[in-house]
Amino acid sequence: MKFNSKSIEMIAWFDYKGIVHPLRFKVIKDNNEEIVLNIISIKNRYRENLGGNPMDVFICDSHINNKVLEIKIKYEIMTNKWIVFTK
Repeated sequence: MKFNSKSIEMIAWFDYKGIVHPLRFKVIKDNNEEIVLNIISIKNRYRENLGGNPMDVFICDSHINNKVLEIKIKYEIMTNKWIVFTK
């Protein structure tokens, strides 16, 4: 399964320092099927600027079809939008 880059619905929590921790997200495939994926672990996190738009980037592992899938998730700070990418 390939998501390319898709906007997603995210459940996350913010700690007392304001650091975001993504937990679970929902993506809607092209055939309108909804898939909910849990984030197993966050391998790396960093901040990048894309055209002056600061983003928090997370490299995560998730389970799909009994396989571990490495995914990249970006959180657009100025718009509060989440985007998922597959590697």
